[in-house]
Amino acid sequence: MKTSLMRGSLVLILVAGTMTLAQSGGIKLRYGFEKGKVYRYRTSMEFFNVALPPGKEVSAKPSAEMGIGISLSVVPGSSTAGKEWKIVADTVGMRATGPDGASRVVAFEQLRGKSMELLTDDRGVPRGVQAVEPSALNQTRELGFELFSRDLLYIMLIFPQFPEKSVETNESWRFSWSDTVSRGGQHITFTRDTECKVVGQARVGGQTCNKIAYTVHTRFRGQTASGETTATGTLYCSEGGIPLKSEAVMKTLITAGGSQTIQRRTVNTTLE
Repeated sequence: MKTSLMRGSLVLILVAGTMTLAQSGGIKLRYGFEKGKVYRYRTSMEFFNVALPPGKEVSAKPSAEMGIGISLSVVPGSSTAGKEWKIVADTVGMRATGPDGASRVVAFEQLRGKSMELLTDDRGVPRGVQAVEPSALNQTRELGFELFSRDLLYIMLIFPQFPEKSVETNESWRFSWSDTVSRGGQHITFTRDTECKVVGQARVGGQTCNKIAYTVHTRFRGQTASGETTATGTLYCSEGGIPLKSEAVMKTLITAGGSQTIQRRTVNTTLE
């Protein structure tokens, strides 16, 4: 009887040990975009602005709404060591509401069909960015960002850099990026720090996804203006490595000419 109990206990210990080893493998996050397939993403943003002093309530109505549609595909001939993503602008448009309540719609038709190529690895680490048509890059600077640059991926908040090693649930990883760009006749330096962690799983569109919580802290400084932005949100990425949805809130504090402005944005991106 004792021998049977001992054998039973040994089996339980071995089974438990096997489960522990299996679970300790963690979650290995990699992008799984397939060659020859086109992935269409749509981002919608709402902007809310208010001038300081603090305590003044932000209007319940957005001051502007913006929509961005892109198509992403893997360039044929990309090696396994590096992937070239071709990103084409399908639509870019904005609706702005003035203090009098009147709205104005702007459709940036000149950007339709323009593209860039982003060289990256399967972790999403950028190795280079090339605007296929540099003139389009200059046109988007009027919008306050460079559409055909790494900034686009930040605006959509859907393509984070994955860690090199596997991670456990609720284990964080971080990555940083900095750059200097020319806008409005001045040089602006950006520093961006991102923290992510898998907080569980969820079902999106019938697929099981890793639910990734993220916080992005951006600081920027130019000759006449400076500020910082904090974005917090959630990305849903399929187990096959395809981002399906991202939801975030961004808060920005801008200091310029002795005055300050708070800007809040809601950002939602989905795979169509």
